[in-house]
Amino acid sequence: MPPFPYRMQQAGKALVLALAFAASASSASATVFTGSTTDPADRPTDPARDIKQISTSFDNASGRWVGAVEFYGSPTPSTIAKVYLGLIESSLGTCVNLGGPGIRADIGTQQTSVGYAQPCSKPTNVPVPTRSLSSDGRQLLVDVTDPDLIGTTPTASSATRLSQDNEYYDEVPRFPLRATGGPAQGPGSAGAVTIGAGCGENGPTKSEEKPTARLPSTMVLRYTGSVRMRVTGTNQIAGATVRLIQRGGRKVGGTASGTYTCIDPAYKTTGAPLTDYGRRLVRRHGSLQVTVVFHLINGSGVTNTIERKATIRLELTAADLIGRRTTVGVTQLLTYDDPAKSYTGSLQRGQSIKISRLSRTKTYAYGFAYGKVDKAVWVRTSRLLTGS
Repeated sequence: MPPFPYRMQQAGKALVLALAFAASASSASATVFTGSTTDPADRPTDPARDIKQISTSFDNASGRWVGAVEFYGSPTPSTIAKVYLGLIESSLGTCVNLGGPGIRADIGTQQTSVGYAQPCSKPTNVPVPTRSLSSDGRQLLVDVTDPDLIGTTPTASSATRLSQDNEYYDEVPRFPLRATGGPAQGPGSAGAVTIGAGCGENGPTKSEEKPTARLPSTMVLRYTGSVRMRVTGTNQIAGATVRLIQRGGRKVGGTASGTYTCIDPAYKTTGAPLTDYGRRLVRRHGSLQVTVVFHLINGSGVTNTIERKATIRLELTAADLIGRRTTVGVTQLLTYDDPAKSYTGSLQRGQSIKISRLSRTKTYAYGFAYGKVDKAVWVRTSRLLTGS
C-alpha cells in the first residue's frame, strides 16, 4: 500500500499540496520528528467517525506541527465530532506537567472550528492552526506553527480521541515519533519505531531490573472496539506490546505493528484494540476467554514477557446501570442535585452509587451515593460507565 500522503492525492489535491509544503518547509539542518499508525475499523455503521490512519510531522527548527487524520468513510450532514491530537513532550520544563501541546478540530463539513493549546505558551501569543478537508471529507489536515516549540524533542504522538459532548466515538493509542535529519518527509514516513519512547514525562525507566506488572483476570470490551484493562503492581515505566490470543492460538487483538501502550505505576488503566473477529465473538457470546501477553521494555532495553489467562466481557450500557450498585472507576465523579446544573459534590474512585433511573436523554443517571455524599444525586452516565 502506498504511503499515506500519496493515497490522499485522488481525494484532495489541496491536502497533497499542503503536505508537500510541510515537507519542503524545513532547512536541511532541522530535526524532523515523524510517525504514523493505523487503526482497525470498529464502527461499521458510522465509518465517518471511525479513524483509519493518523500521521504526524513536527519540525523543531520552525516549531511547525502537521497532523493528518484519515477516516473510513465520508461525512454526512449529521456527522459532528471533534478530533483531539497531541504531542508528548518532556523538554519544555515544569509547565509540561499541565499537558503537552494539543490540537482540537471539528471533522465533517457542518462545523469547522479548530483550536490549539500549549501550557508553556503565553496567553497573548497562542498560534491559530489551520484546518483543511479533502473533497470527499475523509482526510483532515491540521497545521500549526508555535515558536515556543522550537528546539523541543517530542517522543510520541499522544492517544488520539474522537468525541462530541462526552460521547466517545474512537480512540487510537499513542505511537512513537522518529527523529530524522534533514527536511521533513511529510506524515507517514516514520520508519522503525522505538517501543516505549513516548511513555512517561521523561521516557521509560532506565534500570537493569526487569519491568513487571500484574495483568487482570477480567477485561472490558468498550464500544470503541478496544479492550480496557487494569494493570497493577507495575514496578517502573515501560513500553508494552500486547497480544490477545484465543484458545487454539489465534490472535484476536493487541497492539498493531508500530504501536505500543505503556505501563506506569501512576496509571493503572491501559488498553489494546480487538480484531473484528474478536469483537464478534464477545458480542455473540457475551465474553471471550483469552491469554493476555505483554512484552515489556524499559529505558535501558531490559525486556520481560508476562502473560495471564483472562476473560473479556462486554462493557455495561446505560440501561445496565439501573438497579446495580456500581463502583466509581474514574478519579472523580461529579454529583448534581439537578441534571446539567452546577455540581454540588463528588464521588472518588472506589466509592459507589446505586442507580435507580436515567434522565430522558440518558445523559445523567440518578441514584443513592454511598460514603460521604450519603444521599440521592445525579451523575453523568458516560463518566460512570467509563470506570465500570
